[in-house]
Amino acid sequence: MKIALCGLGKAGVQLVRLATERQGVELSMAFCRDGSDKAGKTISDVFPYKGFSSPIFELKSAGEVFLSDKPDVLVDFSSPDATMELLPLCAANGVKMVICTTNFTSEELALLEKTAKETQGFGLVYAPNITLGVNVLMELVEETSRYLPEFDYAITEKHHNRKEDVSATARKIAKRLENVLKKPVPVNSIRVGGYVGLHEVMAVGEFERITLIHESFSRQAFANGALLAADYLLCRTGYFEMRDVVMDYFGKR
Repeated sequence: MKIALCGLGKAGVQLVRLATERQGVELSMAFCRDGSDKAGKTISDVFPYKGFSSPIFELKSAGEVFLSDKPDVLVDFSSPDATMELLPLCAANGVKMVICTTNFTSEELALLEKTAKETQGFGLVYAPNITLGVNVLMELVEETSRYLPEFDYAITEKHHNRKEDVSATARKIAKRLENVLKKPVPVNSIRVGGYVGLHEVMAVGEFERITLIHESFSRQAFANGALLAADYLLCRTGYFEMRDVVMDYFGKR
């Protein structure tokens, strides 16, 4: 499986690390923002892993690059603007996408889904909630709300002190609960230190409480989920979310 990477930050470096360990995975190229000093270098020039002669290209050259060396899947840890620039180029060239980026507008999300469903030979996984464990948490939380709809529910998410927005995963958990409970579920955001990501859901009754917690200790959990999603897409076209990937993964075990 030939993988392209867009987004050379902390999650991206973990994807490079996993690519050194996973048999059958080739990290064939990466993309950086236009004008970046990383353009023209190799992955091993930028990341502390030897043996990657794969080139890094500016984002604007993606369409041209795909014509000469097409990857199977592009994993995107970048930004909404970069994702929306890549979307038509990937769709036109049959490069499938695992989109781990957050903070899209509702119009942008609709375009992602429309493009995936209407473009022959193309597919994407929209995966802001990328880890295996947090998707299991969501299933458990939703099932709990079906058994105990009379309980009160509250979500707390903790992330590093540089993150400003409410996490997309917390919003997703709240939406799934609200679909069952038919009432708003509060989300409390805490920004302290270097938390990678913690999501806690409390279900509280008059005399008892259930607490479900998922915590990512390393962004390697994000990279692992991204590679699982990429593998899932290899033989599929259309629009998927990480829930589809996880249910398929556990269904095969």
